[in-house]
Amino acid sequence: MKKLLDSRYRDNPFTIVLKVVQTLVFAWSCFFWGGVTILNFYINDTENSHLADGFLIGTLLIAVSVILCYIRAYLVQLPFCAAGIAVYLVNAGEMIDVAEATQVVFTPSFELRYMPSVAIIIISCALCMLQIWSLIAKREAKKNEFNNSPTKSIFDE
Repeated sequence: MKKLLDSRYRDNPFTIVLKVVQTLVFAWSCFFWGGVTILNFYINDTENSHLADGFLIGTLLIAVSVILCYIRAYLVQLPFCAAGIAVYLVNAGEMIDVAEATQVVFTPSFELRYMPSVAIIIISCALCMLQIWSLIAKREAKKNEFNNSPTKSIFDE
């Protein structure tokens, strides 16, 4: 029983590295720069605060997906991540358009602050595919075990 519990709830080093990279990208791109942008729009540019709402919704959805990733619910976290990244990047594009229209000094670093969040969806897809492959492999192993198990004859009794 202990062997089953040890193997069932343990991640391999590859998935641990992916989760750490995903968390670091989230902390840098979404949490830090998204938070700075949200505060900037709420404090300085209230007429465009709808962009801050979009950033906030996207960041919260991505945060939920990162938490679900650590719970190992990869199939559930992928839709949250996809929706969060979509909302986040759409509002990042609109924010850059607003910055250009309002004579704000636009630098290419604006895009570099928000584009690393694409790595989060790529990692989420990779983790989801790994879980699907694992489920298929387990199902095939059980099916092979069932098909190759010795059968009991009615004449033996």
